[in-house]
Amino acid sequence: MGLNKETDANLIAKMVLDVNRVGHDLCAKDHDRAVPYIHRQSTRRYYWDLLSAGISSVGKQWHGSRVLELGCGTGTFADMVVASGATYIGLDLSPRMIEVARGKFENPKMFFQCSSLEAFAPSNHGIADIIFSFSFLHHLSDLEAGLVSISSMLAEQGFYVALHEVNSMRKLSFWEKIDERLQCLFGYGPFVSKPFWKRVLWALQVRSILKMLVRLGGSATIESTVDYIDYQLNKPFSLSNRVGHLGKVSQYCYFAFPELMKFSRPMNHEMLVMGKSMSRVQV
Repeated sequence: MGLNKETDANLIAKMVLDVNRVGHDLCAKDHDRAVPYIHRQSTRRYYWDLLSAGISSVGKQWHGSRVLELGCGTGTFADMVVASGATYIGLDLSPRMIEVARGKFENPKMFFQCSSLEAFAPSNHGIADIIFSFSFLHHLSDLEAGLVSISSMLAEQGFYVALHEVNSMRKLSFWEKIDERLQCLFGYGPFVSKPFWKRVLWALQVRSILKMLVRLGGSATIESTVDYIDYQLNKPFSLSNRVGHLGKVSQYCYFAFPELMKFSRPMNHEMLVMGKSMSRVQV
């Protein structure tokens, strides 16, 4: 007997949560070094300014606000939020990420909670004036239900700001490729644990040698048609197409090395600003 749709959805939701929890636990140790907008000051400032611009665009301000970050990891901008006069709650389902975050910060205006959005939202209606996230929405098994939960946690006149990459098949521009190789050389992203000489080879695109290194390294992957960590990215994903009717979506340029924007500004990411206006969502 086959599973009904509700049972199937529940199993998928559990799988997504479990895989995300384990996957993010494994990368918690190297997380800060692997994320340019945490480790690089110029990148961090650029991303903070983008987030602040999204908030100010709807007349909100950090000072005096109750702020909730979804998928906070190790506390992406916890210190900057509190320094701007707000109180901060960071939510993440990875116990290891939360452990690292608590070890980094000791401030009575910061609170880190280990929980999934699905478990946290029902008992925390109206908890925040501002909710924000970075590259979070694609981790949800049910985007519609997730946005309803987020809306429920907003206070009256509250807003949610989501900054997210666009999943598209377009080719990277020349300067995006340069940015990717600079990330590799400096040990960001998936390259953080690679020896420097391997990063150099990748940056130089010595393809035949790289393929040999992969074979010698014996790294094995489990082939699957579903990526449960980045669940929504199994198909083309764009905030404009998926949830643009819920708020304002604007494009922005993301480089790990924002200095490159002097030469090129590809609109390769999107920001959603969504108010507390949802009783029912159609995604």
